[in-house]
Amino acid sequence: MATISSHTLFHITKKFSVLKKIIKNGLRYSYSLEKTETETAIIQRNGYIPEDSDKKLQANSLSGNPKTYVAIPMICFCDIPLLRIENHCKKYGKFAIGLNKEILSEIYNNLLNPVWYTESKNVYDLISNYSRIIYYQGKDLFEKNTNKDYLKKIIENDELKKGNQEMIRRYINNKVLANYILGYTKERKDNNTSYYDEREWRSILPDDEDIAEWIWNIDEKYFDLHRKKWNDSMDKNEEYGHIILTSELLNDAITHIIVDTDKRIPDVINYIMSTKSIFGVSDISLEQRLLLISKITSFEKINKDY
Repeated sequence: MATISSHTLFHITKKFSVLKKIIKNGLRYSYSLEKTETETAIIQRNGYIPEDSDKKLQANSLSGNPKTYVAIPMICFCDIPLLRIENHCKKYGKFAIGLNKEILSEIYNNLLNPVWYTESKNVYDLISNYSRIIYYQGKDLFEKNTNKDYLKKIIENDELKKGNQEMIRRYINNKVLANYILGYTKERKDNNTSYYDEREWRSILPDDEDIAEWIWNIDEKYFDLHRKKWNDSMDKNEEYGHIILTSELLNDAITHIIVDTDKRIPDVINYIMSTKSIFGVSDISLEQRLLLISKITSFEKINKDY
């Protein structure tokens, strides 16, 4: 019986050169532009949650320059069985790496999740209200955030400042989560598909200066101008910039290596046999390389045979 979900998570790309980089270094995190609410942008910019009485004032102060986007480092996958993936590849590319869902989820269980597809606004409101609860549960750590004298105390007191920043961070991250969940409720008529059909999974790095910072309060033009620089920084981030594997898990975790045509297969074979590392692992045996070669196929072959 045909299954709706796959045992494999596929990462699709449009370029053969990118697929070779993935084979060598692992999957690199790339910055994606996500829309945030005006309120969230205000909070992040000012460092406090406005009371009901000054929300309108704060909104007006931002309306002249509403840069309410945030760039978030992530890796995207689709949870679609191989025989049903053709339409997805028409949009995202004809090169793919397949990874065992169970193994990947176990290794990166604190980062990897399926996207939440919602239809009801009540779900968004629930998450949004929960975000406020998280903040106000910690509000006993400090007085009203709109109090200028207390804001001065926060600046002068490292402990208070750290507590305040942590509560703000939790609030904002939940608001962003709620926002882009809601974004997937809208059906997108593009190549006769909708967001729901894509069955997307995402691995998202947290907004942490020691890991990889999110870029707040930007517009689309700024994102386009700086995206390459930010993505290049992920290449240099040796600890968190890539999803990599261990030598022991390499052959079990990689389930498919897919290229566009049969003619491209010899190129992949030669690359696997010659590259110094595979998915970040440098000590690769001949047997491991040959096992990986057995997992190579093409979308041309899949379309012909199935």
